[in-house]
Order: sequence, then C-alpha cells, then structure tokens
Amino acid sequence: MLAQLADVTYESSVDGGAAAGILIVYAIVSIAYLVFYIWTLLQILKPSDAAWQASGQNKGLWVGLWVFGLVCGFGLIIALVYLFAIRPKVQAAEGGAGYSA
Repeated sequence: MLAQLADVTYESSVDGGAAAGILIVYAIVSIAYLVFYIWTLLQILKPSDAAWQASGQNKGLWVGLWVFGLVCGFGLIIALVYLFAIRPKVQAAEGGAGYSA
C-alpha cells in the first residue's frame, strides 16, 4: 500500500511560466498597494495640528486607524474613507483646496 502511494507523482496544472507571470502580477499589485498605503500615511501626517483641530478631526485617531488597518487588513477601506471624507475637511481648514499632493 505504501509503495503504491510512493509511486504516485503529482503534476501541476499550471506550468512554470504561468506561475511566474502570476507571481509578477501579484508582486506589482502588492508594491503598488504598499506605496499607496504609505502615501496615505504621509497625507495624514502632513497637515498641521491646528488644521486638524479647526476641521474638528483628530490626527491621532486617524494615525491609529491607519495602524489598525495595516494590522487587521482594513487598510484600503480606511485609506479611502480618509482620502474622500476627512482629507478635504482638513485641507479646507488649512486653507488648501483640491487634492494636491
């Protein structure tokens, strides 16, 4: 019985080239996500504390949410909420307009 199991060979349904292509795409998407996520942190840290207070928002809360998102996997949702709901308020309080980087 064990001899029969030892003779069984497993062949992959995906050849090496396709697997390498999938790995490259995964690596590119992962690096792009990491860059976006770090850029979001820089956007959270960039405005002054006075701008955060004037907008009625809390910088420490959003840095904490950023870390929570990083650890728990909700980073994209938290980043998008910040960029589209909170960042415009903080920029308006700081006197800036639009989404300038």
